[in-house]
Amino acid sequence: MIANQKSSTPQLMSAMPLGQGNFQEVVGRLFLQNVPGDDQNTLLKLNLLPEINSGLADALLGPRVGGPVLERLFQMQLLVTRTGLRGGGFQFHDLLRDYLSRLFEARLPPEEQASLRERAARVLRDAGLVDAAVSMALQAEAWPLARELVIEHAEAMLSQGRRATLIEWGTRFPAEELEGWLLHWIGAAHVPDDAAAERWFSRAWEAFEKDGDLRGQWLTVIRAVLVKTSSWRTHGGLDGWTRRAAAILRGRQPDLVPRERMLVGVGMLRAVDYGEADEETAQAGVKIADELLQQLSNPTGEVPVDLRLLASEALVDHAVWSGRQDIFEQAVDSVASELNDPKVTPWVLGMWLVSFGAASGRYFSFSRRGFPYASAEDALRKAIEMGEREALKSVEFSGLYHLQLLLKLRNDFAGFADLVTRLGEIADSRFTTQVAVVADCRAAMHARQGSFVEAYRDCDTFMTAIEEANEPMVERWPHYVTKFQVLLADRRPAEAASLLADVVDRLDGGPRERVKICILAAAAFEEKWRGGAAYEEKLTEFMAALRAVNPSAILLNLPDLLAELLADALDRGIEADLCHSVIQTRRLVPPMRRPAKWPWPLKIFVLGGFRIELDGTQFDLGSKSPTRALDILRVLALARDQTCPLESIHDWLWPDLDGDQAKPACEQALHRLRKTLGKGDFIVQREGRISLPPDKVWVDLADWEARLNRGLSRKGDTTAPEKEQLLARFPGPPLSPGSLPSWAIPVADKVRDGYIDLAINVGRHWENAGEGFRAREAYLRALEYYPDSERVYQALIRERLSSSDPAAAVDDFSRYERAVGANGEYKSSHVIRTLVRPYLRS
Repeated sequence: MIANQKSSTPQLMSAMPLGQGNFQEVVGRLFLQNVPGDDQNTLLKLNLLPEINSGLADALLGPRVGGPVLERLFQMQLLVTRTGLRGGGFQFHDLLRDYLSRLFEARLPPEEQASLRERAARVLRDAGLVDAAVSMALQAEAWPLARELVIEHAEAMLSQGRRATLIEWGTRFPAEELEGWLLHWIGAAHVPDDAAAERWFSRAWEAFEKDGDLRGQWLTVIRAVLVKTSSWRTHGGLDGWTRRAAAILRGRQPDLVPRERMLVGVGMLRAVDYGEADEETAQAGVKIADELLQQLSNPTGEVPVDLRLLASEALVDHAVWSGRQDIFEQAVDSVASELNDPKVTPWVLGMWLVSFGAASGRYFSFSRRGFPYASAEDALRKAIEMGEREALKSVEFSGLYHLQLLLKLRNDFAGFADLVTRLGEIADSRFTTQVAVVADCRAAMHARQGSFVEAYRDCDTFMTAIEEANEPMVERWPHYVTKFQVLLADRRPAEAASLLADVVDRLDGGPRERVKICILAAAAFEEKWRGGAAYEEKLTEFMAALRAVNPSAILLNLPDLLAELLADALDRGIEADLCHSVIQTRRLVPPMRRPAKWPWPLKIFVLGGFRIELDGTQFDLGSKSPTRALDILRVLALARDQTCPLESIHDWLWPDLDGDQAKPACEQALHRLRKTLGKGDFIVQREGRISLPPDKVWVDLADWEARLNRGLSRKGDTTAPEKEQLLARFPGPPLSPGSLPSWAIPVADKVRDGYIDLAINVGRHWENAGEGFRAREAYLRALEYYPDSERVYQALIRERLSSSDPAAAVDDFSRYERAVGANGEYKSSHVIRTLVRPYLRS
């Protein structure tokens, strides 16, 4: 249509030469041939507007100037169309827009271009088109207007997650135009990158300090503290900001709107927690936490949801620091309904999830109906996924770090190495905090593996890193505790205690109490490992301190050592209920010595009779109990290592059935056994063998044999009174009373031999000590269970004779012969008869 119109030569045709093959220019020139000169100038100015309507056109050019031109062009169908539901706006074709933009720059002098752009920026600002207004003001280099617009709308943009746009605008200002508040908001936009953010905040602080802007100083130091304490890069420089925060906290507070008051509370609480501990700052922390909780509990609608989550996160962390579960619960409950708010930015939600997961998983249990996260682990894994999806490395890194702590807390080291590997993969060697964290995790891993050379090398790495970064004590103390645990695992308790004694006075609240408990644990192990008489006293002191605080994170890397202390406490009747609680919470595995008082899920007794305890309650073995199913349990209880081949069970319990019939009978009995016990994991079936899992099932026979072997071994440290106690508390032969099945006889004979060995060992000890009466007690005790034992009678009669009591020796010989005769063995021992022959009547 345009090509069929007659050409004319308007004024602007000479403004630009026709480019070879430039389609835009061809179309633009042809278009302008149909537009009068004055209308062309109008179009150049209107083209500055991102969207064109009569209202904007009139505001830019004056009433009834732009509108008629646009209407005429639309009627002529010259690359102008109507937009909007009622056609109230106009739109230039992209080809036309590009051509007019180039023509604008070529036709008008720079001064006029800048003036028109600034005017357009003001028009767009008044129309509420902020992004377009800022962009136009920046093009015009109208710095005061651009600065005013950015500062006015920066907070709203950050709440919308538009950090990148704000940063891009900030980079377009020349250095001399970057005043305090512009620097402040650009720094806030860099929050996920604490190094960049701190540079901007430092410049903002200097500008505010120079101008005497108290409000600017408060908000800048607060944001700087927040970004530094949330950093997984380094905490280097944080101490300077916490000192500034402490200084301005002692001065006059500026007038602040509600959202700024909450932000200040969040930052000041962080500054208190991360600063050096003293009485004044501790009291300030209590006051600030109370005020924040009141603000969270009484929402006004003036505080954005991101800021409320930041406040909740700070309170959650403060609750851990101070050991206050009430603060934790209030902080979480106050924002629970807002966690799914679409206005929450990923970074804020991710960091909140990390803090919640860490606190609820390690310190404060939390359960609420309808809460969006099923568990602490669920929250941490969601944070890690969010960090990966949104490329928020700090969220992913912190989530992984706290997840590995949570897994250690429940004694789950199966995936620990994989998590440590992943942390090492995403860590940046330039960032001291990440270097320290990865080395810390590796030290724990190497200590568990017994690789102490590597563990100490890891300790050197993280100790050097935290020194270089001048980490605050709130970040240092966990690393000290890790090195403490490496030393303790290496059986160097005195050095471990000394390491923590150097830092305990620099701590406050929960961390101070947990470090003190670690020192008490080291003192207990020092006594235990050197056989000191004060062990029970030190153990009691440790357990009392453990009750006073949340015990969940104590000896996190050394669950086996913690289990040793708790087992010893149970044996001595120290804080039994606390021991049971910690064992259950930490899912501790019983020590190798398998203590009887450990809270075993299943306890099987076969000595002196067969009985079962499930979770501490005796199981009723009434007439309705499945006989063959319980026989399987008896077989396993008597078997070595509580493991037996299925073929042997088939032969012993179903001797009259062939293999094809015995197998289904056994499977049915196993099914009934699992059903009877109520838990399928009490019976493990693998590779043709069945067994009782050693971490869930305790058998009195195995425990008794282990103690017997320690007592009779040359290397055993069991004392004579302990062996005498073992002898006196023997419950009786296996599965008695009644006749034994053939498969139980070898075990019964082994128990008999062991018990007799013990009795003779104890008796000889007392004979050598000149206490014949106590020796005779040992021998007579054994004869109560095994009245036909030749070895015991021989030892007893020898002792009688050595004590010049031949009459008693003869009486013992007569009792021996009657016992042998009762068993159908009419021929007595030649050795025993020889001993008493001189005293027998002819």
